[in-house]
Amino acid sequence: MTTHKIRREVIVAIYLLIAVAVDSVQARRNLIVPGKSNDAKLDKPPRGIVKTIQSGSGDVVDCVDIYKQPAFDHPLLKNHIIQMKSNSFIEEEEEGKSHLASEEQPGLEEWGVDCPEGTIPIIRRPSKNSADVKDYVLPFPFDNESLAVSPNAGHEYAQVSLTGAEGTFQGAQGIFNLWTPLTENNEISVSQIWILAGPTEFINTVEAGWIVGFTNEAKPVTRFFTYWTVGTGLNGAVPWAPAVQDKSTGHWWLRLKNVDLGYWPGSIFTSLRGGASAINWGGEITNSENNGQHTTTQMGSGHFPRDGFYTKSSYIRNLGHIQNNNPMQSTPREALQTYVTNRQCYDLVVGPPNLNFGTHIYFGGPGFSAQCSK
Repeated sequence: MTTHKIRREVIVAIYLLIAVAVDSVQARRNLIVPGKSNDAKLDKPPRGIVKTIQSGSGDVVDCVDIYKQPAFDHPLLKNHIIQMKSNSFIEEEEEGKSHLASEEQPGLEEWGVDCPEGTIPIIRRPSKNSADVKDYVLPFPFDNESLAVSPNAGHEYAQVSLTGAEGTFQGAQGIFNLWTPLTENNEISVSQIWILAGPTEFINTVEAGWIVGFTNEAKPVTRFFTYWTVGTGLNGAVPWAPAVQDKSTGHWWLRLKNVDLGYWPGSIFTSLRGGASAINWGGEITNSENNGQHTTTQMGSGHFPRDGFYTKSSYIRNLGHIQNNNPMQSTPREALQTYVTNRQCYDLVVGPPNLNFGTHIYFGGPGFSAQCSK
């Protein structure tokens, strides 16, 4: 089985944002013809639609008025006032720093759908009556109380963690290279950043990265996604980047390619309002063990780090974090804890000291093989 690199590197960061769905593959943007039926049975459209578009990968995307987005249906956001710019954005403007996407990388609209200003893109989800619908629920492999990894059955990881006391971290970042790993039906392969806080049973988390799987597409599609939980039943799954906490509001902002996409409001969180206690970078897959054998779902590029490192392996480089409200800083190699579920199936290597790559990790693997049978 083979995989292929689908894009150049992408910078992602999360600071103390509302998440925006982005299709990570090059997409054709076609206006849907009114009355045209789609092959998939889709859920009813949200209110506030300004425009509906079909991406090149077949997604039906609604451009929804930012003030009428479904998030405001939740009682915790009933009186929420939208913050249009992060404080870090305003500070950079005042200091005369550029906050535009790099000219070397394609604009955000080339990643998916170009919605009008004042709207947000929402992918129309399949109807709950469709037989193929599954809720995407990420586990939390980190026990915040004991600062130890607690793997969930059916999930496997290759990741590194940076840990501290409650409220220690206000942001994280990484530069990813993107691949399209092969996945078995109803399984996923993820490359992402996790930021988390709180006791295990009431964990708060914001997550962003790339995912393949849980779709009926004939050809696998790598999608940007975000995911969050708040420990009180309010959670969501929408296709992600890095995050940084806005110090004055408690919002967690998501930044992709040097552009702030939106934020998770601080009001929906308990533990994460004051900062995070752990940051994870790396990969995750689900393993259904069909027919009693280990899944063939690939992680990363489908190659082990030792197969070629930079030339073949999936990597996240220039790992960074914000600690105790200081500026973003490089994450020291020696501060990272490594966790790999089964090195015979997927592996992770922390890269050597490198000025251009900073602290970086190589991770992934092919799944089922003679060495990885169960």
